[in-house]
Amino acid sequence: MNTSFRISLLAVCLAYVPALPATEPDLSTPTATVQSFFAATKANDLEQAKACWMINDHNESGILEVAIGMSITSRKLTEIVGKQFGAEGGKLLGRWRRAHCSDLAINYSLERLALAKTDITSENARVIIPWQDGDGEKNPAFFMVRAPLFLRQVEGKWKLDANIFLGTEKPESLFQGDATPWKVWRDERMVMESLISQLEAGSLRTVTDFEKELQAKVTALKAKYASK
Repeated sequence: MNTSFRISLLAVCLAYVPALPATEPDLSTPTATVQSFFAATKANDLEQAKACWMINDHNESGILEVAIGMSITSRKLTEIVGKQFGAEGGKLLGRWRRAHCSDLAINYSLERLALAKTDITSENARVIIPWQDGDGEKNPAFFMVRAPLFLRQVEGKWKLDANIFLGTEKPESLFQGDATPWKVWRDERMVMESLISQLEAGSLRTVTDFEKELQAKVTALKAKYASK
């Protein structure tokens, strides 16, 4: 069976995998951990997605809710807006409707992950996904990092190393300062979560209601950082 056929077959199989949260992520090997992270994101399961990661402050800073949760919150908002208001509502989301967080993009990344190379040295590992030209642009891809993904073995389980991914040994420092990108992204995520709650509660019944509330929240967010 040639490589292109295997990839196509995998894509067909993945298309019929229900987006349900696993009872527990598979952290038995580096590749299994990355696959579990992708699957948890597709299932919109933030807790299972976070379980695939380690960070030296045990997430006391809340950085994983932003670094990992932003994709899931974007997916949830895009899905509920699409169901309630169709394409007209989706257009209002602008850059919050992320093509690289779609099911298609996650499935594509799983295809590439199936061909990944893994280097293991004691309690550390690297997963090198063979991204190709056009990936991330012509072919939407989720979590497309050209550099290797670094993992660490923690109590016998392989976990993605968030400190290396974020480039800091002090996660709380990412939120320090008046208008750091991480602060803005944290607030953006909270706005999206608020909109999701309102939509789920049925308080935004029409696309006009949604547009007004979205614009009001975005305007308030911009004003918060305008002078910083």
